[in-house]
Amino acid sequence: MEAELQALQIEMRNQIREAFWHSYYSTCKTLAGYLEILKGLILAHPTVTMRTIMRNAYTYAEAGLDSIETFACYPLSKDQYQIMPMNDTCTE
Repeated sequence: MEAELQALQIEMRNQIREAFWHSYYSTCKTLAGYLEILKGLILAHPTVTMRTIMRNAYTYAEAGLDSIETFACYPLSKDQYQIMPMNDTCTE
């Protein structure tokens, strides 16, 4: 009887270990997939992606294959800019 219980305990331990490593592997593969998607988003839309990640609407970003550069933006008040008409020519 003790031998059967010991064998059952060993089998349970092995099953739990296998289930744990399977879950761990699946989690790692999923995270790796998410990272690839995130890389694509950053390369395609760096500013929007970095604003979302940083939770800061006043951010501008540029991305290369191996780097991301972010810049702080500051909102302008109405007296700091003027909208000029563009009638088929550039305005000075």
